[in-house]
Amino acid sequence: MLSMDVRSNIAEVIAQLERVRRDQLPFATAKALTLIAKDARDEVKREMASRFTVRRPWIQQGVRFEAATKANLTARVYDKDPFMALQETGGEKFSLRRRVFDYGDYIATPVDARRSKRDVVDKRDWPQNLVNPFILTARDGRKYLAVHAFVVGGRSQGVGSARGKQKRITGTRLMYLLHPRATYKARFGFRDTVGRVVRERFEVNFAQALNDAMASAK
Repeated sequence: MLSMDVRSNIAEVIAQLERVRRDQLPFATAKALTLIAKDARDEVKREMASRFTVRRPWIQQGVRFEAATKANLTARVYDKDPFMALQETGGEKFSLRRRVFDYGDYIATPVDARRSKRDVVDKRDWPQNLVNPFILTARDGRKYLAVHAFVVGGRSQGVGSARGKQKRITGTRLMYLLHPRATYKARFGFRDTVGRVVRERFEVNFAQALNDAMASAK
């Protein structure tokens, strides 16, 4: 009868496996954390389209992540744009007199400065760039930042963008509605989205990262 003692072989394999896992664990952990941070960033960017009117891709591009390393087992997901903080927490915003859409002590919300809901306000029509603007107070007390309107080539334009010799005053354009403050509801969902992605995908990402680490160690 042929017999074989395999106990020593098993012990050796187990010891080798444990050694590989121990040596590769920081690498696998860093890779898993980085993968989950990237997944969370992508999910936050994807969900923004359903929560905001995204007029330009740079709003989504502000969502970023930092990779983890073997020396620093921490990955970070963040938004580089400070103004998005109020979209996450909710709260009131006041004029700081140095934002693009500030006018004195007011926050200026585009009205006629934006031709459609998805339009981006042309730099020439920013409040600080308007030519001869004035404040118009409506009967209900609302205040507007307005400019005189002209007809050029059959189209009404603001004085700042009017071109050509034939200009005729036709009235006013209510460029911005002026608010002493603006109240924002929490609608970003950044923290909830990141937490959900971590709960749903970390174990799978970690298992894959550990398998890759062990494969590369052979």
